[in-house]
Amino acid sequence: MIAKELARGLPSVGMLVANHPVFTRTLQHAFATPFFRVYSTLTPEATEGSSRQGGQEKSRAWTIESVEKISAYKHVVAIAAGVLDGLNAGVNAKSALLARGMAEMGIHHLDDVVVDIVGVGDLTTSCFSPAGRNRALGEALGRGVSLKEHLASADSFIEGVDTVKILCHMEELGIRPGLSWRNPCLPQPKERPTVPRDVIELGPHTRDRMPIAAAVYDVLFHKVDPVKAIEQLMRRPLREYAFDGSEKADERWWGAAEALEETAEDEA
Repeated sequence: MIAKELARGLPSVGMLVANHPVFTRTLQHAFATPFFRVYSTLTPEATEGSSRQGGQEKSRAWTIESVEKISAYKHVVAIAAGVLDGLNAGVNAKSALLARGMAEMGIHHLDDVVVDIVGVGDLTTSCFSPAGRNRALGEALGRGVSLKEHLASADSFIEGVDTVKILCHMEELGIRPGLSWRNPCLPQPKERPTVPRDVIELGPHTRDRMPIAAAVYDVLFHKVDPVKAIEQLMRRPLREYAFDGSEKADERWWGAAEALEETAEDEA
């Protein structure tokens, strides 16, 4: 969502996710205006005890955490989209980025969120709007401007810089955040995992699970040339499209392919 357009009264929509029915409904009506339509949904905790809530299956209910993570991840993809704009990489490249960016956003079983307003809607806006701060940063990087130079001239905070670092570090260390870290009403873990702030070298696991985020991380913090980062993404090993995003699916496919090759050799 572009805040300046909302302030001008241009038609916009938003999503509200909360864990209390009355609170959710109250906020939905409080924020809604003739030009701002607010959709709302309840978390699994709020729908517990009923098979459906407002026509929505409980198993498909969103968590606050999933919406927060998708909203944060889109900043990273927007930086990558800006890099493509700065390099004049073309529409095909940008369309592919959005498609694979959505797939990468859904690796933590957030697929239902990805295909809705807070996913594809917000992602498209961030990647194409000239007013997008993260996209503008990426475009500057694509044109040869350094991160330090752009941040020095920026008139507002650019969320994606810190976001990509935190997301990649969390994946690298296997940290999975939970709602209990933020909600004092829920049981608190004995120890809160610490996400390092210093730049690190990302390993194969993170690069395999989050290739776009890892590429943005390299460009921002390891000063990898954007063109080289794109080349590395395009040269990754070819695989079958795995609808569940798992490595196991890839292994099954390659195993079947090898078996067919062996059969053909035997018949020959």
